[in-house]
Amino acid sequence: MTKVAKNAGINASDDDPGVILNTTKGDFSSAQVTQYFIESKDLKGAIIPSANFEPLPIAISAERTAVALAHVAHNSVQRTLRMDDDRFSGLPRYLTADTNKNGLSFGTKEDSVFSVYAENERAVVFYQKNGFRITGERIEEVTGRTELLMAFP
Repeated sequence: MTKVAKNAGINASDDDPGVILNTTKGDFSSAQVTQYFIESKDLKGAIIPSANFEPLPIAISAERTAVALAHVAHNSVQRTLRMDDDRFSGLPRYLTADTNKNGLSFGTKEDSVFSVYAENERAVVFYQKNGFRITGERIEEVTGRTELLMAFP
């Protein structure tokens, strides 16, 4: 249905202009509408643009696609994280060979990086007690407040 609705909306003539024959500017009071009138020696009338295009079916179709892609992305991340967990997959950690337990063959990026407002001293102390370290600082653009960048070693 999604493809059918999209094609129907894109290929429809709903947004084509309306043609009104044998009418004059005097039939309409709007200055905007009177600009659409034409007159020649053989023909008179107006070409009126219409706004009959209905974007809702296409918007709903796009929203459904976005939701489906979000689910696919979530599932992909979960599969990657499970593959990295040797208790789940039964594979050696980081897919290393038995002879190379200290090597790194494959691993997901496991750096936890975030920022904390510097004025939130309790949070900063909490994270530092739990092994996070301050790696830098910056000014947050919207609030103008100082943020401390923190990472887990």
